[in-house]
Amino acid sequence: MDIKEYKAAISGWIVSKLGTDAHAEGTVLRFFDVYDRLHDGIVHFWFLKTDGTLRSAYGTLVMDIIARHGGIPESDDSSRRNPRDTGVVSYYDLEKDAWRCFKADSIQEIDHEY
Repeated sequence: MDIKEYKAAISGWIVSKLGTDAHAEGTVLRFFDVYDRLHDGIVHFWFLKTDGTLRSAYGTLVMDIIARHGGIPESDDSSRRNPRDTGVVSYYDLEKDAWRCFKADSIQEIDHEY
């Protein structure tokens, strides 16, 4: 699945969960902002974990940066769930030096100054 298809799948998941009001639209836009920034470099953002706690994350999806941190590309395992069904977004966490994920509707804030 390419980036455009992935973003469409995730935004479809958000809309199916939240509806089509302004809150859902803002959530989709926050997701697009974080996801695009993850592909451009390092982004600092906050999201709600499934236990309800707020998590600060420094992450990326740029393979050169991931390799410099000793990480390896995430496997393209066809057994992974479709993001259209789960809303789960994977990223490489630069503080943990490991792959992590968050729900697309859980993004709370983006550090635009970082």
